Amino acid sequence: MKSWATPFVISLLIASCATDTQSSSPSPTTARVTTTTKAPVATQAPTTTRASTTTTPSCSIDDEARDLVREWNRVSAELLASYMDMSVTAAQYITDSDRLMPKLNRIVQDFRYLRECLPADELVIFEPFLGTYNDKLSGYSALGNAVRIDSVEMEDTAIAMLMAANAESMGMACEIARITGERLPGLDGC
Repeated sequence: MKSWATPFVISLLIASCATDTQSSSPSPTTARVTTTTKAPVATQAPTTTRASTTTTPSCSIDDEARDLVREWNRVSAELLASYMDMSVTAAQYITDSDRLMPKLNRIVQDFRYLRECLPADELVIFEPFLGTYNDKLSGYSALGNAVRIDSVEMEDTAIAMLMAANAESMGMACEIARITGERLPGLDGC
C-alpha cells in the first residue's frame, strides 16, 4: 500500500487547489433603485389552489456548486492525507474512511439537488461535472474497500478510477472557466 503515493497526491492536490478559490470577477456593491407610490388596489384571490408549474432557477454554479467543491476538497483532502500518511495503519484509514465517506456522499447528493435549481445553460455543463464527482465517490469507496480486504490489485483499480475522475473533472473545470469567462487560479494549463 502507498508505494505510488507521490504522483497521486500531487495530482489530486493540484486539482483541489484549482477549484478551491474565490471568483476573480468583481462583485457589484451598490444598486440604484427607483420607487414609486401607488394607491392601494383591491385584488381577488385566484380561484384555484393549484401550485404554479414553473420554477425559476435559484442557484448557480458560481455560488452553490463552488461551495460544494470547496467542501469536497476539504473532506477528500483529509481522507487522502490519512491514506498517504505512512504512520496511519490500515485499520485507522478504514476508521477515517467510515467517518468521511458519509460526508462525501452527502456532498454528492447536494450536487445532485442542484440539478433542480440551476438555469438551463448552466445545467448543460453541470451534468458531466456531476458525473465526475459520482466517479470520485465510487473511487474513494473502492479504495476503502480495497484497504479493508487488503487487496493491492483492488487498490490499484481504485486509484486508477480516482485518477481518471480527477483528470475528467479538471477538464470540466477548464470548460466551465472558459464558458463563464472566469480566470481561475490553478487552471493555467486550460
